[in-house]
Amino acid sequence: SGELDLDAPVADLLPEFSVADPDATRAITTRRLLSHTSGLTCDFTYDSGRGDDCLARYVEAARNVALDCPPGTGLSYSSVGYNVLGRIIEVVTGKVWDEALRDLLLTPLGLTHTMTLPEEALRFRAAMGHLGEAGQDPEPAPAWDLMPRSAGPYGRVIATAGDVARLARMHLDGGVAEDGTRVLSEETVASMRRRVVDSPDKWTVSADGWGLGWTLYDWDGVQGFGHDGASIGQYGYLRVVPS
Repeated sequence: SGELDLDAPVADLLPEFSVADPDATRAITTRRLLSHTSGLTCDFTYDSGRGDDCLARYVEAARNVALDCPPGTGLSYSSVGYNVLGRIIEVVTGKVWDEALRDLLLTPLGLTHTMTLPEEALRFRAAMGHLGEAGQDPEPAPAWDLMPRSAGPYGRVIATAGDVARLARMHLDGGVAEDGTRVLSEETVASMRRRVVDSPDKWTVSADGWGLGWTLYDWDGVQGFGHDGASIGQYGYLRVVPS
């Protein structure tokens, strides 16, 4: 809606956000967070509690977190960056991240089987991860949910395959939901799939590059986008091929 300048320093919105180098702090923008080019590390997990202030407390705790590379110089996948993005959403919308997700995306798209808290999954059938050695029957994973609430933006969304497919369909349809509701502008949808950075090694990263959120793929000239996810004994892969 034009309320956020993707190229402005994150610190302008979140004064509490910083890394050790002040110049690097000013070089980290929302666009760089979205495309994993901020340089922020992926290795910072902090349980800031179950309260609605968990993301604000997470960002405070992440003050002076390490950089894997200077901002804007390459791809460095960062879960930390997506938690910072979650906090930006809270500041811009005036809503808790979970509520903003529901109001701006899940409800307009009709995604009734997507949630952010494990207890919400009790209303539905939920897949259980399994582990095992080769040649042995797999055993149920010892835990179903390990992430604190403060991990919500980067890895705590729970959804059925059907809801994930509806999200992908909206992106194929230029930002329009199945019922005709416009959820995202055509320009936003296009920009998310526009390559920002190349993968340094597509065989290791399993991708050719990154847009704004989406992982980008090129299979012998066939373009696609998607994302992966994993938990204990569970793996998820989304691949969308517009052609």
